[in-house]
Amino acid sequence: MHGWLSKMINNNILINYLPKQIAENLKQSDYQEILEWFIDDEINKTEYAQYISMLACIENNIELHLLAQSIYYLHFNWVENAYQLAYFHYWKALEIEKFSNEENLESFLLIVDDPNFYMVKGEDITFIKEKLKKLNPSNETLFVKFRNL
Repeated sequence: MHGWLSKMINNNILINYLPKQIAENLKQSDYQEILEWFIDDEINKTEYAQYISMLACIENNIELHLLAQSIYYLHFNWVENAYQLAYFHYWKALEIEKFSNEENLESFLLIVDDPNFYMVKGEDITFIKEKLKKLNPSNETLFVKFRNL
């Protein structure tokens, strides 16, 4: 079986496990709507987050990784390993974009300041700070903001 066909079948299997509205939002890449659904409707089915997490890994898609990160960080933060999963998905998104998106790099530094992200290594934080410095060397405010990380 061709790689793309296998990937498509895997995606469809996972998408079929999700509620129809979420499956439709995924097809339309309406990730903000999906995050709002989790939060506003107080969804407690963690398997939905797991399916989205798996889809992000299969697709290797920045937006899906950021969605999975947000679901685990903002909504399912009470689940065991939620912060590790949020960290994993955020890092994958940064890797895919080759650590070149200033906004996402800065957002990453903002969330790792949360004590629940204790697993983030100092060298990773330094790496992100250096990437930000290269992208915007004249932004002294940014460097002061993240000085204590």
